[in-house]
Amino acid sequence: MEIRIEIATPADAAVLLNIYAHYVNHTAITFEYDVPSLEEFAQRIKNTLEKYPYLVAKCGGEILGYAY
Repeated sequence: MEIRIEIATPADAAVLLNIYAHYVNHTAITFEYDVPSLEEFAQRIKNTLEKYPYLVAKCGGEILGYAY
């Protein structure tokens, strides 16, 4: 299957937060100690998109990862 790169939307927040939560809870990669709420994460996506790209990688409609 082909991997597509698309612009993220706040509607993608739940899937992206699930990916991010692993790194907050199990690694020292982020500077956060607590996983943000879904509302906070959706707002972060929206705020980032005002000036910068926020991208998702999808395969078969499933989000595999993201970058911003």
